[in-house]
Amino acid sequence: MSNANHAHFLATLTRTYHVLDAVSEQLHAGHGFSAGARSILLLLDREGPMTMSEIARDRAVSRQLIQRLASALLDKGVIEAMPNAAHRKSAKLGLTPQGQSAVEGIVLRESGIVDAVMDGIGDSELQQAHSVLSKLNALLSQIGKIEAAKQ
Repeated sequence: MSNANHAHFLATLTRTYHVLDAVSEQLHAGHGFSAGARSILLLLDREGPMTMSEIARDRAVSRQLIQRLASALLDKGVIEAMPNAAHRKSAKLGLTPQGQSAVEGIVLRESGIVDAVMDGIGDSELQQAHSVLSKLNALLSQIGKIEAAKQ
């Protein structure tokens, strides 16, 4: 693959990210959940309670951004802070029953779009895309670690 093809792939990937963000914002606009908040809620639903640092690492964003988003979610009562046996000062965040209901609403609102996408992408294409994106994430994470070590 040439450099132009690589650049085109990355540009398409970036556009896809922005389109997904815009679709998410539209779907959840009247429900008080930004794309970032949605991301945290779904992550906690999938992985269980996590610290802010763990969430930040998973989302590849700053802990400060997660702090701002988590504060708003705590105020809404959809997540709660709970003791962390491994580290007294760093609480884990988990879903409340209201948060679980919010996740169910998110999934329901997104189901039509997910179904439409799945109708247009076959299983083998989806597996291939997942493989490529997983490899890209691993490579970018490794590059980030190398760059951080240089500084």
